[in-house]
Amino acid sequence: MKPTRTTKQRVTDQMGQARDSFAKHQITESSHGRWLVKLMKSKIDKQPGTSTFWFEVVVLAGGKLLIHGDINAVIFAYFHPNQHDSAEDNASACVHWMASRKRPDDHYFIEKAKIGSDSDDTVWTRDDDTLREETQDLIKQESEGEVDEDGAVDSKKRDRREALEHALNMIGSSTHEEVQREVYEALDCDGESVPQGKIVSTTMVYAHAALQRLDVLLKEVSDKQKLCRFCEERPWVGNPYDKSCGGPGCITF
Repeated sequence: MKPTRTTKQRVTDQMGQARDSFAKHQITESSHGRWLVKLMKSKIDKQPGTSTFWFEVVVLAGGKLLIHGDINAVIFAYFHPNQHDSAEDNASACVHWMASRKRPDDHYFIEKAKIGSDSDDTVWTRDDDTLREETQDLIKQESEGEVDEDGAVDSKKRDRREALEHALNMIGSSTHEEVQREVYEALDCDGESVPQGKIVSTTMVYAHAALQRLDVLLKEVSDKQKLCRFCEERPWVGNPYDKSCGGPGCITF
């Protein structure tokens, strides 16, 4: 029997698929605080490919960041711009603000999406496997110390474990609310320990991967702007900007 993958492992798998989906995307249109990103046939001839997984990112007023397109819309809030940076730098920094989070199930990434989108449905998806995993963890906790070194059985722990096992068997044939109610009663109404049975949504996984791709593309643009505009190989040091880097084979004025 194939071993069950944990919720975290399944999210990691989805992250890889999402990254692959955006791996060849390029910025096709841009203006201040707005970028349209699509799959390109070639970086050389700049011919657009399909519109699969196209997305647009817009820095909104009030420190909000919108991503939408061939993925469901997500709004993140609130970015605090640096008053000493230019508007252009702050726009790129706003993208990096969310793209820098390592995972889409990162607490900070999720909370900012919940605040900006004002919806748990955007962020989470109910998942039987996650509910099952969390309930199994509770059963394991109750099993510890159920029987002491002398073989005496802690009847309270035994009863809780058996009630949790009953709840576990309900998963898949009962609603999440019904399973959670069974767990709640089994744990003597300890609401904080009731499993949530939720996995980060596919929308969030793809929004995270798309923002990370845009962040890479913006860094490439920024790095290129720091190169000599004639040979595009050596750092530009001219002042004013109509001078070359002075490198071998480069145009000089």
